Amino acid sequence: MANHCINIAHASTGDRELLEEFIRLVEEEFSIEELDLHGSHACELNFMSRYRFPLAEMERIASRLPEGNDLYINIVSTERSEGYVAMHTYQRGVWTQDNAGHSDSGSGDGSNSSGRASIPETTDQHDSPNINPLKSN
Repeated sequence: MANHCINIAHASTGDRELLEEFIRLVEEEFSIEELDLHGSHACELNFMSRYRFPLAEMERIASRLPEGNDLYINIVSTERSEGYVAMHTYQRGVWTQDNAGHSDSGSGDGSNSSGRASIPETTDQHDSPNINPLKSN
């Protein structure tokens, strides 16, 4: 039996069509298990991958989106039998990683000795509208 990684994503943008395109691309690459829309500019969705966060697939999805977009994506991934937990963020065309639990030593993921990837400094969380994913807009 393959180890399944649960990926819980929050995505937000000021562009409704961009959000719809992101959802379509995720559905094309994976099977979305659950989708909750928050207004027309944010969503939460869950999908499964094998073993770990599917970085190559998510980079392929991001490469198919318009350049310079304002899409903000935050994904928490967990594979419970291995104790794997990771958080990945997409912002301004770049994926970054912050390992919340299990760290893959020697994985070549660009993380420093603390297991945290370098995250660009910014004064606000993201350029998208301030949307609370737990509150319906």
